[in-house]
Amino acid sequence: VLQQLLGDGIFYRCRALETANLPEGLNAVPPYMFYTCSALKEITIPAGVTKIELYTFYHCKQLKTVNYQGLEDPVAWNNKNDPYALKVFDQCDTDNITVNVPAGYKDTTFCGMSVTPAHNHEWTYAVNAN
Repeated sequence: VLQQLLGDGIFYRCRALETANLPEGLNAVPPYMFYTCSALKEITIPAGVTKIELYTFYHCKQLKTVNYQGLEDPVAWNNKNDPYALKVFDQCDTDNITVNVPAGYKDTTFCGMSVTPAHNHEWTYAVNAN
């Protein structure tokens, strides 16, 4: 039921949304969910999310922080080598997005972008475009 309520493009072009905390119980972030949300700066994604679809954050130019609580890359199409994985953050300023992940994160990427340690903390990683 939760997946149906939070369907494709639910916040499409919402210009007032600055932060979003996705609810527990969500297992996938649908395509176009935050498409062109021009004010979105920060999002928190619960650990239960194992898939983030295409163009979820398309043209979210103000996005600076993604807090992901899961331990594995929730890449679109579940294929880290697929060029469509890069489309999750298409038209975003990926050089300036930081993704915070928990200690024990098992992958070196987050939705097609390289993950590298930042600030020497065990609990946070910065995401940089390839």
